[in-house]
Amino acid sequence: MVRHIRAVVRTAVNQAMRWGLIGRNSTVLVAAPRQITCEVQPLTPAEARARLAAAESDRLAALSRVALTLGLRQGEVLALAWEDVDLDRRTLKARRAV
Repeated sequence: MVRHIRAVVRTAVNQAMRWGLIGRNSTVLVAAPRQITCEVQPLTPAEARARLAAAESDRLAALSRVALTLGLRQGEVLALAWEDVDLDRRTLKARRAV
């Protein structure tokens, strides 16, 4: 996200230079943030069953089941809408994320 913001600001300042509003783009002096990578640790089948059992009494239990069953990311699950579900074809399309 920080990289994206940096790119947007840099583009805006470049445009201001082209328009003659400023004389120099000082954003080129700012170093890009380091990208931190981490290894994904998937749940074991036992951990997944335990999480589903813990969520059974929750009003969002179905959401937890869909997320774990399909391997959706949190943003994809939160962006789901009824138009993404086709009960006749038994399909679900994760087309968006938040």
